[in-house]
Amino acid sequence: MTPLSKKAFWILFTVLSATTLAVLLSEWAPLIIMAGFVFFVILLMGTDSLNNLFFFSIPLSIELKIPDLGDLMFPSELIAVVLFCITVVNFAARRKLWRKEDYSTVTGSLLVLWFGLLVGTCFSNLPMVSAKSLIIFTIYLTTFYLQWNLYPEESVRKIYRAIVYYFAGLLLVCLLTSIEHASFFFARNMAKNVPPPFFSDHTIYGACLAFFVPVLYYWIKTATSLLHKIFFTSCFILFTVAIFATYSRAVWMSLIVVLAVYYLLKIRIPIKKLTTALVCFLILIALFQETAVEFLSQNRSDSKSRRAEVTDQLKSVGNISTDVSNLERINRWKSALSMFYDEPVTGYGPGTYQFNFISHQNPEDKTPISVNRASDNFSQGIGGTAHSQYFLYAAESGVFAVIGFIACILYTIKEAFNLYYNSTDEKEKLYIKALLGGYITFVFHSFFNNFLDIDKSASLFFLFSAGIIFLAIEKKRALHLTKQQTNGN
Repeated sequence: MTPLSKKAFWILFTVLSATTLAVLLSEWAPLIIMAGFVFFVILLMGTDSLNNLFFFSIPLSIELKIPDLGDLMFPSELIAVVLFCITVVNFAARRKLWRKEDYSTVTGSLLVLWFGLLVGTCFSNLPMVSAKSLIIFTIYLTTFYLQWNLYPEESVRKIYRAIVYYFAGLLLVCLLTSIEHASFFFARNMAKNVPPPFFSDHTIYGACLAFFVPVLYYWIKTATSLLHKIFFTSCFILFTVAIFATYSRAVWMSLIVVLAVYYLLKIRIPIKKLTTALVCFLILIALFQETAVEFLSQNRSDSKSRRAEVTDQLKSVGNISTDVSNLERINRWKSALSMFYDEPVTGYGPGTYQFNFISHQNPEDKTPISVNRASDNFSQGIGGTAHSQYFLYAAESGVFAVIGFIACILYTIKEAFNLYYNSTDEKEKLYIKALLGGYITFVFHSFFNNFLDIDKSASLFFLFSAGIIFLAIEKKRALHLTKQQTNGN
């Protein structure tokens, strides 16, 4: 039997077996069919092709309910498990996890973050919930970031290709969602209803779209043909309209922040001065917080008003007097800080915020939309989250996770600035700006929402960080090789 015949035989065998088992065990039918699908994919594809399919499928994946197991994003999470296993086996086969020249401070920071989650899981008051969250994060960290260490000479190219395949999948989602939203004349009250089944929430959808606005600008500027330029310009317009139609203030603001960062790149401000200025700004806010609160209290712009225009919605970001959404977000942040003060080292455990923050709410901080009881179902008055990645890590996983997460962000931005300043290739500088711009949108968005437990957004966070870091590693490797050759001569 030829290799092709063997492959065809096993594919047919898998399909027939899965179908038979699905009929006999109807309760487990979805899981059996999905397992058969994954096996089918593995038989047909190598690691590269599987990676391409994986990132293409992420924005297109839909949520499936599995009896006794919970929710599953199909097919992306199944492919993620397969890639995770392949990556772990490949790492285990190496003498070293990675070479010295391939190591980055960002990688170390992410491992500190993982360690924080591990510590939080060990001391969690809901061990099974935390263990599940830790496993999911481990799979994400491995498949979205660490796996590129296996391809030191090809990592930059492979990461770029992963970004392209994700964009292709997201473009299809954006087209379908925009067509549906257009049928309602982009009505604001429909913004939350059109992203499903691909995205559960309009803010997650908007956050993922925002990643690609800087990337699309890069593709427009570097297009080699008129047809490509027209295509990418059309996509840029489509994504911009779709972002506007999400009516997500955090997404809009994140793109404004990107423009500010680009201005800092243009004037070539040293990263040390930028860091110092940021620290001084935060200190001033802390010292004069009462004045700041008094100033913000004068803001009466309401994002929920039917007559609210774009400027009103942007202004409402600072309304902490009458905007219920903002007031509830502050309530969640205060609850998270209260949890952090109780368990500063270990936190309450990954994934447990929604079950523990109820008792940490101050009665005077509660709003008409405050949560009254814990649940997995985030409907009004039930369940909930911290509405900030930073506060969520503090409450659930303690100080190690917070330090690891912030260090990862700061070092990624530092590497991007250094790469940009040291590069003499204009196309490469545009690519660095695109990666940094996309990354900054999420960093800013993380102050107001927490999306790292969702593969659609977590994949982009890790992928864009990896794009910056592995480009820096490639540059250092080339410099190291040049020095070796010079010393050899």
